[in-house]
Amino acid sequence: MTISNPRPYPFKATDELYVEPRFEQLRENEPLCPVRLPHGEAAWLVTRYEDVKTVLGDPRFSRARAVTEDEPRTRPYRGLPGNILEFDPPEHTRLRRVVAKAFTVRRVEELRVRAQAIADGLVDAMIAQGPPADLVAGFALPLPVTVICELLGVPLEDRTR
Repeated sequence: MTISNPRPYPFKATDELYVEPRFEQLRENEPLCPVRLPHGEAAWLVTRYEDVKTVLGDPRFSRARAVTEDEPRTRPYRGLPGNILEFDPPEHTRLRRVVAKAFTVRRVEELRVRAQAIADGLVDAMIAQGPPADLVAGFALPLPVTVICELLGVPLEDRTR
């Protein structure tokens, strides 16, 4: 499918939590919409839940491909190529099995109190910042990374690398 006459990307990039009213119009009238991304590339905007599920389940739209190939993106990629979170099965499954050996029931139970303290601290930080809160950036991403770093004994000064 080729893209002809894509419209400018319809969402403001200033606040990731804001959704323009035009999104509802597109979802109702044009669920598969050609758009032009901020950096000039043409892309398809998929707006309906069932269609999004189909796309996300299709290996042609793999997250690993976006990391390793020059795929169109709305902003520069900030991840680390080769990161286990960026792989698709079967490579992700193989690496997850290796890492899972460190997550014994006993070791995880020992970290339960510390994990709760980390979670409480992240929630407190979001409350202190005031609304709106970005649950993904402020809690869902840093919580598992911090707990895993503590589980594996990664020093605090090395965690941002």
